[in-house]
Amino acid sequence: MRIRDLATYTDFIPLIPFEDFADVEIHEAAVSELMSDVLTMEHDNLLLITGLCTDQAIRTADIMGAVAVIITQGKQVSAGMIRIAEESGIALFRTDLQNFNVCQILCGSEEFKQS
Repeated sequence: MRIRDLATYTDFIPLIPFEDFADVEIHEAAVSELMSDVLTMEHDNLLLITGLCTDQAIRTADIMGAVAVIITQGKQVSAGMIRIAEESGIALFRTDLQNFNVCQILCGSEEFKQS
């Protein structure tokens, strides 16, 4: 799955332009509300799915090398989060869906199955 594939789902609203890294591959996804748990993972090209709507979530994604973040549960993303994502080159999306529903959509997609 590529970052551009996420934008094809109407439930995932892109919050920053991602054309410069639209073809970056996503190899795995992690779902967590606890950033300390996420930091224990060793993955490349990760998609972080979280309802934690703080600057810390984006900074953690940057530290762990995530290429995209989906903020779930209809949380409103702050200007600071958007700025950090832009500076870090992380695609940032939001959705009204719950974490579980996001996982259902992604696990059912052919793009994710092939990556």
